[in-house]
This record gives sequence, C-alpha cells and structure tokens, in this order.
Amino acid sequence: MMMSEKVRVATVGVQGDGGASDAAAAAVLVLCEGCRALVLEGSTANIVGEQLKQRLHRRYASADAEIAEDAKEEQKQEGDDSYDPTCCFCMGVLKYCTDPALGKLLMENLKASEYDSTSMDVGITLPLSWLVRERIINLHLDMQGNTRTRASLMMLKDVVRICVQAHYQRARFTVTQQSPLQTIVFFEVSPHPQSPRPASPPQSPSTTAGGAEQQQQQQQQHEEEEKDGCSRSGGGGGGGDGEKGMEGVEGGGSRAPRRHGRAHCHDDGSQSGQNNGEEIIVSEELRVLTQLRSHMFRPRRARRGRKKPSAAHNQASIAQALEDLSDGEIKRWPRTLCVPPLPAVATPTVTVKYTHAPIFIGGRYNKLVRGVSQTPWFIGSGRRGDTSVQELVTGELEALVKTDEVKFSSAGREDCDVRMLGTGRPFVLEFVNPRRIAALTADVLAQHQADVNGMEGSKVRVRDLRLVDKSDVALLHEGQEKKKKTYACPIWTETPLTQQQMDTINSTQDLLLHQKTPMRVCHRRTLMTRERLVHRMHIQPLKPHFYLLELCTQSGTYIKEFVHGDLGRTTPNMRSILGCNVDILSLDVVDVDLAWPPKSASSSSPAPAPVQAQERAQEAAS
Repeated sequence: MMMSEKVRVATVGVQGDGGASDAAAAAVLVLCEGCRALVLEGSTANIVGEQLKQRLHRRYASADAEIAEDAKEEQKQEGDDSYDPTCCFCMGVLKYCTDPALGKLLMENLKASEYDSTSMDVGITLPLSWLVRERIINLHLDMQGNTRTRASLMMLKDVVRICVQAHYQRARFTVTQQSPLQTIVFFEVSPHPQSPRPASPPQSPSTTAGGAEQQQQQQQQHEEEEKDGCSRSGGGGGGGDGEKGMEGVEGGGSRAPRRHGRAHCHDDGSQSGQNNGEEIIVSEELRVLTQLRSHMFRPRRARRGRKKPSAAHNQASIAQALEDLSDGEIKRWPRTLCVPPLPAVATPTVTVKYTHAPIFIGGRYNKLVRGVSQTPWFIGSGRRGDTSVQELVTGELEALVKTDEVKFSSAGREDCDVRMLGTGRPFVLEFVNPRRIAALTADVLAQHQADVNGMEGSKVRVRDLRLVDKSDVALLHEGQEKKKKTYACPIWTETPLTQQQMDTINSTQDLLLHQKTPMRVCHRRTLMTRERLVHRMHIQPLKPHFYLLELCTQSGTYIKEFVHGDLGRTTPNMRSILGCNVDILSLDVVDVDLAWPPKSASSSSPAPAPVQAQERAQEAAS
C-alpha cells in the first residue's frame, strides 16, 4: 500500500475520567504517514524507507510543467487558509526527503566541494532534542495503553538515510560503507514562530465543562514556567531543533556555531548558550531538561590531545538524563514538554559535510645542505629558516590534490645542521581530506620527482615516489629501537691517534651506551637515561688531528654526544675511549636500514643514484 503525502491525525487510546488527565488522554498525535507506520503500525525502517523511495522516484519522473500546473491548481482550490500540520516526530523531514529539491541541493553542494569520487558512504545527523520528543511520544503511548509499538529515533534516522541515499544513487553514485568519501547530512528544523496550533480534538462533556477556566490556568502556568525557566537557567547550552552534532560543515547553508556554557532566555522563549566564542540556540525541550538535570550537562574539560572540550549536550548525556527523569516530572511541564508534542509549521534545512579518507605518498629524500629543518620551524611568533624538507618535497602536490592539510612523517629525523645522504630517509606525505584523487597518477608523481630533483640549486632530492596504503605507514614507526642507522662524521682530536688506538676503535662491536637526555634537548625531551648500542665503528685519518669516523648504531642514538661526551652524560664516549679531548665537526646520515617504500607499491620512476657520503664528508673536513 502506497502512503499518502497528507499528514494524518492519529488518536490513540480512550479518554480518562475527567479533568486535566482527560484532556491529556484525548490529545492527538499528529504524525506523517512515514512516522505513523513506524510508531503506530510497527513497520520496519526498511519497509518505510522503500515506500518513500518509490514516492521519490515518482516525483522525479513527474517533475514536468503539466503536472506542476496541476499541483498549483490543486493548491489554489484548497485555499490560503488551509493548515497542513507538520509531523510532531520528524517535523517534516521525511516529507522533505522525498522532495527533488533536496536532491538538487545535495548535488549542488557536492559539485561545489570538488570531490572526484564516484562512491560515498552516507551518514545522517538529526537534532539531539528529538531524543526528548521520542521519550514524550512513548509516554503518550503508555498513557493510552499502547505498549506494542514505540517511537524510535534510530529507526527514523535509518529511514532518512535510505531516502538521502536514494538521491545520490539517482545521480549514479555508488553508496557503500567501503567508500573513502564520508558524507554526513545534517538536518536542522526550526519551528516557525507563528505556527498555528492544530484544532482541539473532540472532548467529552466532562472535559468541556470549565474548559475556559482550564485554558486560562494552563496559560498562567505556561507563563510561570517561562519565568521560572529564565530565572533558573544556569545549566549548559546544547543543541536543540536548531542544533547540529558537528562543526565546520562545508558545502551547505550557514548555521549558528555552537557554544556551551551559561544560557540566557530570549523574549521568544528560545535560549542561547555561550562557550569558547561560539553560539547556539537551545530548544525549549532541552532547556527544561537541562534545568531538571543540570548536574548531567556540565561543560567538560578538553581531554589530552583534543583542541576543544566535549560538548555538554551529547547523545549519551541526554539519554542518561531522560532515563533518570520520571513521568511525573515531565507532566509538570504540560506546555513545554507537552504530551504528546505539538506539531508546528517547520522548515527543514540541510547542511552537508564531505570528508575523504587521507591518501599517502611514500618515498625517500636526501637533504644536500645544512641549515634546512625537516618541517617548518617556528620559535614563538618567528620562523627559523626560509624553507623545509616538507615544503620542498610537497611542492605543487598540495595545490594539485586540493587537500586541507599535508602531514609529513619519516623514519626518524635529523637535526637542522645534519645532512641526509646515501639512499635517503624514508618518509610519507599524508594528504588530509583530499579532493582530486584521480590527479595523482604514476606519471604525475614521476614528473613531480623530476621537477624537485631538477631545481637549480636544489637542496633536496627525492626518489621512489609512489602511492602507499595506510597499513604500510606503520612500517615507518614499528620497531624503532631495532632499526640500524649509519653515520659519517669528521672529528678532531687533541692529540694525533696511534695505529693501536684506531685498531681498537675499528674492532669495537656492540658497544653499550648509557645516554642521559642531552642538555641541548632537555627543554623538550623527557629527562631519562637511555641504553643504546653502537654496532660497529670505523675510523680513518684525513690529515693530522682530523679523522673520518663511520658508525652503525641503534636507532635513537645521540651521535654528537657520543663523540664529545656531553659533559659525562653519555658513557662511554669517544673522549673516554681515546683518552683525549674529541669534538665533532659535522654529521651526515649515510643510511637508514628500512625497506621503503614497500615493494607492493608501484614505482613512479627509476631511482637516482645514492649520494656518496664519504666524498661529502671529506669535503666537509677539508
């Protein structure tokens, strides 16, 4: 049976035995056909969703001028004073989901976002205040003796998701949970301030008697509730019919940013909260719930690693407060927490956020000069150096991919005054929320590699650029302490070394070091003693008092401190081994023992020849 697009008034149960309870028992539950099937008929979300999809397809098929004129004539015959109440559960969202205008809006947003993906995973976010409406509707069903069916916001959310997915599928997008493009559609419903109330249901003689006095009492009670709510509104602000569950939504309409903290009442009965320089509008239902359970909605501190604190109003806190709230407390607010909720003329608005999974480009880099940091280096408000390895390696790829951010990771890092020679240091570029994935072909990466290496006066060279999987990135950081790295450094000794001293150094293997945190990095590293191994060493003379020292060590060894001793903080050291003052002139990383990029990734171009470390070290010593 196809569902009609009209909103039906569903009356459930029988009347009570007089007074206010009789009026509550006779109250009507205004539901659209979709919500009626979910709440009263016990239909599943899939069944209702498929029925709405069929209606959507018919609307798309019949969107021509002739039918549009018939619709205008039918609306004209109904008259301007006709009132079509909005569903008190979904507040018109299901009806809007079957409107081709929503599909047009979604496609315009997607086009403006510039993503080139042909598939997506669709998620839905509904106003958190609808959890309160869910509880109130279920309370109404209990009062009418209906315990067979319940209102479920999760089922309503599933129906909305099916309808939204249908719009994207009609545009020939593949909707799958395995898609790297995550689409979140935020629905926001703001009731019209002058929305008329539905006509009162037929009442029995017992409830009609004294009706004017009851209405006057209810009006006075409502005014007292508003005054009392404003005087006690010290709880946290949260999302309501106008709130959303996420920030920074792109590709959609504008909305008030969120703010949590002390709330303030307005003349129209709404409420605004403040927190962190942002602002939201709090629904009446959440305002009352916050007052009744204010201790459950306290703003939280930002956890470690998070830029902002958790929202005071979230699904867990609201559900906990509603579970703790008794039916009697709800009935004490017959206007704000009306049982059942009153329908209102509402206009659904939609905003969309698109987020693409990151993509990764792996490779190896050589740093040919000193004085270049690995990543942009800032001290206070000033910057040290005019460029960095990250910026030189990334080049034009950031603009080509149209990404939000580029993150640079590598297998360790060298100091600013240390060169990276040999086959280079393994690295990976993470492109956060990229939009143009198809642009990163093997030919594009090969051309980018040639451009970086061919720049005049190039400070950096790259090799083996290729796309890698996220699972491969962990190889850069796994087993850091088991990796081996090779260094070359010219050193100066106070006295010339004998052949016996050089033989002693050349025969040394697996020398265990105890290194306290160096003085030069104590301000940013944990103060502790680390054990590191020097697997082997080789020393050869360059000229009197100058020697070239090559070392293969465990990853994480402080080479400079091993040479000069760092005032005894590294033991043993070259000074204690040779028995004279020793100092390091410069340092080069020759090799990082790691198979990277993985062989499973396709190579973009032939790798350039390794940078010869020994020749470079001899040049530095001279």
